[in-house]
Amino acid sequence: MSFNYDIIGFIKSLKQDAIGTVKEILVRRLTSPLISNIYDIKKEPRLVDKISLLSEENYDFLLIMLLSARFDVFQNVIKYVDIPGEIERVVTPSEYSYIWIPRVFGKSDLKIFYPYLRVGVHDTLKIFKSLKNSILIKDDENILLNTTPSCSINKYILKYGLYKRSIIAYAQPHFPWISDIQLSQSLYRYVAINELVPGDIIQKVLKKSQISRKRVLKAYYLDMIYVLRCISELIKYVKYNFNFDKIIITSIHGELLGDYGFYLHKNFNLPQLILVPWYEVVI
Repeated sequence: MSFNYDIIGFIKSLKQDAIGTVKEILVRRLTSPLISNIYDIKKEPRLVDKISLLSEENYDFLLIMLLSARFDVFQNVIKYVDIPGEIERVVTPSEYSYIWIPRVFGKSDLKIFYPYLRVGVHDTLKIFKSLKNSILIKDDENILLNTTPSCSINKYILKYGLYKRSIIAYAQPHFPWISDIQLSQSLYRYVAINELVPGDIIQKVLKKSQISRKRVLKAYYLDMIYVLRCISELIKYVKYNFNFDKIIITSIHGELLGDYGFYLHKNFNLPQLILVPWYEVVI
């Protein structure tokens, strides 16, 4: 199932009320710096530094990157999945992924496997296509809401194998949530333009459609459980067939799930968006 960019919806969404605009300004200018100071985010390790150090060392490694795993949810879910390891909290860049990822990985001798995902400005082709040795994984038989199920990533890896320095990106738990297709369909055209307009049109749509925040949280959690179970299965295969020195699970960015009245992505320096896991798997 595919979707076209909703131009009419975009035009209508520009008609934001004053309350939504003021609210975003307050969160960006006041709430975000205050919360960052409370969390003391400046003292947290930086994701890009951890990746650079990993690349500079003489390691054979597998770096698994989720597209939108916020630290607190990952920490809660990983305890119930068969992936023994040690977790650390790191800060991901607040700038857009298509800016910092090519900068970090552009000169590295890596093989990158990434999923097809396209929802408005969220486009993995835009992020990874320019990188050398990058391989797009798109399951045309099971294309769902313009995303790629994690099991399809595993099938490709099992068929073609990995390299001594590999990166695998998984779409889940990034929107659209495959655990609640109906919810994702109802929000799709609004999510595609959510970052481009002030306020939070997602919250308005949820309220108008009488969709609870609990349902959104459930969809996100279920997708997190799904992707980590797929990763667990992949790691069992990897441990048996490869000799990686390190296996790391991390995330490109976090997610807003109704926090401060906002959903999904906004360019805020909030802990729910920029604090992600750095999880070193026990080999």
